[in-house]
Amino acid sequence: MATIIVQWNNATLQAIRNTHLGPPMTARALAIVHTCIYDAWAAYTPGAIGTRLGGFLRRPIAEHTLDNKSEALSYAAHRALVDLYPSEAIHFGTLMTSLGYDPTDLSTDLRIPKGVGNRAAQAVLAFRHGDGSNQVGDLHPGAYSDYTEYSAISTKFWPSLSSISWQRLKLVGQSRASILFIAVQHIVAANLQCQAYRGNELIWHRFAVLPLHHPDFLANRCYTVPTYAGDGLSFSSK
Repeated sequence: MATIIVQWNNATLQAIRNTHLGPPMTARALAIVHTCIYDAWAAYTPGAIGTRLGGFLRRPIAEHTLDNKSEALSYAAHRALVDLYPSEAIHFGTLMTSLGYDPTDLSTDLRIPKGVGNRAAQAVLAFRHGDGSNQVGDLHPGAYSDYTEYSAISTKFWPSLSSISWQRLKLVGQSRASILFIAVQHIVAANLQCQAYRGNELIWHRFAVLPLHHPDFLANRCYTVPTYAGDGLSFSSK
């Protein structure tokens, strides 16, 4: 099973390379894909509790087989990735086919692994579509576009800039590697340019997250640290 999870992780990483989304969206996508995988896997693992549906997807112990786990988590990963990276759907479908699964099957019949996987992903995606990231463009036209209409209090260089206000970095020329930190060096250069918009930096403070100290995290015992053992993969609550 660990090998299949690695394959889905690699598919996610390749989609990230192909689409060039900014760091905030990339981190969010990785979290969503692996949360969907976990929730599908949890349905076939005693003691594991899904992040969105709790124990609702739990299957009888007799069904806790490696094949069922692999199928469920593959459908969950596929559904999540198609939602996050629709332009890469053909590549995800190819991986599904190579694993022996039908990428067009959207069954949510909980009596079968594919239904469990699809249902697990469906629940996670429904929640994440409303997490404030504006993935689906319902808050402002364009996926992940800024809907805050935020503008910096000051466009001047430090020290006139308010120390408690967010301000984009100033870049030297077009190079991302050459970042001049005005507030540290007290330098004003004629060729500085405002950092390009790479995603929803302006709205990420509104993004719904679950910190490790949150009561819901502790209550649900989200198994987030993977350790390889037994059937190939287990999750630790450390």
